[in-house]
Amino acid sequence: MLSVTLQQVSDNISKSIQDFDKHRSQLIATAYKQGGNDAVSNLLDKYDSLRNTFFDFIDLQLDATNPQLATLLTQANTITSSLDASVKSISNVNNALTLLDKTINILGGIITIASAV
Repeated sequence: MLSVTLQQVSDNISKSIQDFDKHRSQLIATAYKQGGNDAVSNLLDKYDSLRNTFFDFIDLQLDATNPQLATLLTQANTITSSLDASVKSISNVNNALTLLDKTINILGGIITIASAV
């Protein structure tokens, strides 16, 4: 049995995306101050990647007995909670970018495992 469900992770990702949209202009301004146009482009590209990966993720059928999947879902739940907090704080774009990368990579791992079933 999975201790973290697909729905919990999905809800966290959805909340992070909603919070990004809510604070979009502030995040872009902070990214620009911290790294110029490249940081803004990087931030927007990663959020587009997160959205795309999220759409693949919500269509998954998961094998609840796979221990690797349980571990990845737990990691995804933790990281997406951190991502949401980072987006709300709007203070450190590099932290948000790091968490975006981690979230996308973990979701990719979950999608890969689910696709192999």
